[in-house]
Amino acid sequence: MKPKLVPNAGRVLKRSLSLRMIEAFLAITLLELAAAIAPAFAAYLPFNPIWLLGAASVCGSLAWAFRFVLQAKISGDRDADQ
Repeated sequence: MKPKLVPNAGRVLKRSLSLRMIEAFLAITLLELAAAIAPAFAAYLPFNPIWLLGAASVCGSLAWAFRFVLQAKISGDRDADQ
């Protein structure tokens, strides 16, 4: 059985809320990693680096939740507007 992609994969990559949250999660995780590896970098952050862990957790949870949100502009489903 061969998996099928959505017919408009390009639009999904550009506009999907779940993908935006995954990108934010990755960016925050990289900042958190930099702060853990180089304590001098953590000194330049305007907040406590522990907040990065909380922000990454929120973005990861929202990515999971947004996976179930119907986005009519992406999927093209006309019933979602009603």
